[in-house]
Amino acid sequence: MPKILSLSARAIDLPLKEPFETAKGRKTHSSTVIVKLDLDSGQVGLGEATPVGYVTGESIESALAAIEQSRRVIIGADPAEWLSLSLEMENVL
Repeated sequence: MPKILSLSARAIDLPLKEPFETAKGRKTHSSTVIVKLDLDSGQVGLGEATPVGYVTGESIESALAAIEQSRRVIIGADPAEWLSLSLEMENVL
């Protein structure tokens, strides 16, 4: 079974095709966290999170911190064991 070799994350601002306007204001970009997992098999997994504080209580900073806290659970794990990994991460976070 493949094992997770590395976990990395970075924040980026993605431009929107068109501005998005609500009563809270006008947005021309979306702040997003991109997550990358490298497996010892050579496979790469990508994911993203777009935290919105007034909806979820999360921020870019809290998402990056959670990813960092998850590192000790993720590195060396078998990604096929995603259910037990998610339960363990729930305890860590």
